[in-house]
Amino acid sequence: YDLRPSAWIEPHGSWGKGKVTLMEIPTPDETNDNIVAFWTPEAPPLKGQMLQFAYRMHWTTDEPALHGRDNAWVRQTFHTDGEQLQANLIRALDGNSAFLIDFEGPVLAKLPAGADVKAQVSVGDNADLVESSVQPNPAIKGWRLALRVKVKNPALPVEMRAALTQGDKPLSETWSYQLPPNQPATAVSVPAAPSVPAAAVPPAVRTAP
Repeated sequence: YDLRPSAWIEPHGSWGKGKVTLMEIPTPDETNDNIVAFWTPEAPPLKGQMLQFAYRMHWTTDEPALHGRDNAWVRQTFHTDGEQLQANLIRALDGNSAFLIDFEGPVLAKLPAGADVKAQVSVGDNADLVESSVQPNPAIKGWRLALRVKVKNPALPVEMRAALTQGDKPLSETWSYQLPPNQPATAVSVPAAPSVPAAAVPPAVRTAP
């Protein structure tokens, strides 16, 4: 499964205004291919209208070769409850969700600490972006994006995306994250394990380092 090639679609000609829609189809297990993407024109086509799209398909097992070699990538993501800073250092939760996203790569390692790095962030319709900041992370020679979001309806997921830019130049890949809905825990009764005679319990086995 993991050896299957990936496809990169290169549009040819004019497609007009529109967007690429990424969709996650609900599935009961991981064996189903449930992530799909498709082009959506900005103006819905009329009934019976013919649409023509020209494109070239690139098949590869080396996805990074299709992107800029210098573009940064996401190294790690941290998620916790949002909080307000207090003088006594005691955590005061503010009801938000907080994220730290570390980006690293050659293009970021070359930037000075005072570089004008910005973040393009979207949080979808089910959340409000409360705070967004970018700062250097010298520990990884990269940059760290800090986000705080306020979820509107905890029973629904939140789709988030973010990328680093400098002016009109993209510096990183796009971080895509789904914050799942808060589902109440369901009590499950577990039957007690049957007692096992002491003689039937195997001795512990310890391996040499």
